[in-house]
Amino acid sequence: RIAEALRDGERAEVNIADIRRATAISGASSHEVVPPRISLTFKRLSAKGKVVQTASRTLQDNALQLKGRRYENDPLRYEKALVDDWVTKEFGAVAAAR
Repeated sequence: RIAEALRDGERAEVNIADIRRATAISGASSHEVVPPRISLTFKRLSAKGKVVQTASRTLQDNALQLKGRRYENDPLRYEKALVDDWVTKEFGAVAAAR
């Protein structure tokens, strides 16, 4: 998804430092999901290879249970939705400008 959001020739390097997968908790009255948490660093490079942006992020969304339906039958549905939201937030302005 990041490649689709970048301008032509740009690229990104992402290093995932830590992942805590979503965990289902079954209670007496409801079924809850502890959201995933992903720690990462990334570099965005121009078409000429110059570093345009370097940052680290910790991704977590407590409302993620509502968004997991995008990948309803996928065991990584919450993690994928979290990454999708981050890509849109971090690189979305670039994609919208295209």
